Amino acid sequence: MKTLKAWVWDGTEDGGISKLDTIMNFVLVLNTVAVVAESALDLMHITSYTSLLTLCEFGFSWCYVLEFCVLILAMSWAEYTSTTARCFDFFTTWLLWCISMAFYLPFAAVQGDLLRYANVLR
Repeated sequence: MKTLKAWVWDGTEDGGISKLDTIMNFVLVLNTVAVVAESALDLMHITSYTSLLTLCEFGFSWCYVLEFCVLILAMSWAEYTSTTARCFDFFTTWLLWCISMAFYLPFAAVQGDLLRYANVLR
């Protein structure tokens, strides 16, 4: 547990960023590229990559859920919710995950744009 806390916190006390933040920043950049690519393909009416991009969005949702779990394991709930940015991340993470999961429910009819908007919100 001590190494997990070090992995989450090391570098933050001197104004730097932790290893987890570095990884998640990279994931956010990849997510942004995927959203832009999906939007461009939609504008060009190319539908052959729709299932691949939906799978990517599903993977990004799980990355954000995993980040939340790691942060909760490394700090208390009160400490996690002490900043507005983390509260926003909490809300958008679970919104994105719920929308992603709704695609796989047998009774759900979720619009594809809804997932993209949630990704942009994140």
